[in-house]
Amino acid sequence: MRKNIAKFIFILSALFLFPFSSANAQSADLIRVGIYYGTTSKASVALNAEGTIAFADDYSSYNSVKAEYNSESGGMSVYNAENVLLAEFSKNEPCVFSSDCGWLGTDSLSYRGQIEITAVSSGLKVINILSLDDYICGVLPNEIYPSWGEEALKAAAVAARSFTAAKVKSTNHSGDGFDVCTTTHCQVYRGMGTEKASTNKAVQDTAGEILKYGNTIVSAVYSANSGGYTEGSENVWYASTPYYVSKPDPYTEPNTWTVTYTSKEVEQKLSRLGKSIGKVQNIRIDETAPSGRATKLTIVGSDGNYTLTKDGIRSFFELKSTLFTITSNGEVVKSLIAAIIEMENSVESGAFKIPSLSGSADVFNFNGKGYGHGVGMSQWGCKNMADMGFNYREILSFYFERTSIEQL
Repeated sequence: MRKNIAKFIFILSALFLFPFSSANAQSADLIRVGIYYGTTSKASVALNAEGTIAFADDYSSYNSVKAEYNSESGGMSVYNAENVLLAEFSKNEPCVFSSDCGWLGTDSLSYRGQIEITAVSSGLKVINILSLDDYICGVLPNEIYPSWGEEALKAAAVAARSFTAAKVKSTNHSGDGFDVCTTTHCQVYRGMGTEKASTNKAVQDTAGEILKYGNTIVSAVYSANSGGYTEGSENVWYASTPYYVSKPDPYTEPNTWTVTYTSKEVEQKLSRLGKSIGKVQNIRIDETAPSGRATKLTIVGSDGNYTLTKDGIRSFFELKSTLFTITSNGEVVKSLIAAIIEMENSVESGAFKIPSLSGSADVFNFNGKGYGHGVGMSQWGCKNMADMGFNYREILSFYFERTSIEQL
């Protein structure tokens, strides 16, 4: 159980200044964002604010506090700026911090809402608790250029909000004790310090709006550049989703790229996965989606083959997308063999001796288009549509077919 050490003063005024509590932090209209957890758990967390900070049932006035992990007890101790012990918490006992200025800062970042800190086995787990739209304000400038057109930003705001609302209803991070994380696994979130006036306005102008397909909230995924062709979810992940359609995207000008691997580098990648197929001789695309994206690829080795499918191809080779073709020095060898055979057949038999050439390759060039999985909204396509005069509803309708914009 918690031991309170600090004096309890100005309780009535503090209740007015700090309306949030540990109980209402679990309200359905608030979301929980994992800041530090698991391997990123902290040994200590310092919190500061321009106003005063309150926590638990301690309503004294502090401008800064520090939580320390106790490796012996597995609990947490909270100190003020003078390093005076204020309170102690047991392992797995959360403590929610609030400020009358509406935000709290830690590690040079600032977060709207509340900060919950809990001592767990790995250290201090830190969770930001805030409203959905406040969260989207901290996401949008990290996921799209704030300088883009107003309609593009509004489309991005609705998509990000819908994606988040769908995530909250899923079990993606339920085992971690929060709804979403701060990385590209969910959406990049950097708190209040990265907010921009343009993206905040887009959030405000679309307040509470999400995409729905029938009665289902759309997990509105997006990527940077579709490569000129959007992709069905079944060709990237596994399940087919009716509003993710594989079709030409005339609004996205594909970016092009080339990534080169040697056979040795591919062998090293396989080795890190515990796979050995001997010397890599060839890499071939076995199947493609209607868009041209590779959905099945085989690495051919001297002692066996290794097959990759769908988005696993992009992950393994660390490519921008799966919309690519492969060229290799093996193609040059094969062309030379074909030429020699053709020359031999044109003269008397035995006039030419065909060199002993294997036709295997040791350099592979991935020549691709696009950036990301290609499912859902292309951010550059969204930008271009806005520049052409489309409004955000028309943009979302193109990239998420048969969906409607509704209030959450």
